[in-house]
Amino acid sequence: MLPPKVKDVVRKKDDGKLATGKGTVTLTIEPSGELKGKAKGALGDASLVGKTEDGMVRASVFPDDPRAPNAMTGILVGKLKGEVIEGELRVTGPDAMLVRESPVTLRKR
Repeated sequence: MLPPKVKDVVRKKDDGKLATGKGTVTLTIEPSGELKGKAKGALGDASLVGKTEDGMVRASVFPDDPRAPNAMTGILVGKLKGEVIEGELRVTGPDAMLVRESPVTLRKR
């Protein structure tokens, strides 16, 4: 979120329709805490790489095809509570003009 006095003409034009909608995130957490995963959906296909430590989950999100028009890069940060991860996904498009945030709840299968 931008500070109140900062005006961003490009982002103001975003109607919120592009790169919004449902998606899935699948993570595998190794006993060492290392994690890998995949995301699919409105934000495009992406890979996640990160770590769990002290009850926190932190992962970087990388588009599978960085040249795709909807390629989104960002982070997933959350808390691990038992078998549930509750957090937030924050991503941006290749020119940083399109920004998306979403709450995320992941459950063990």
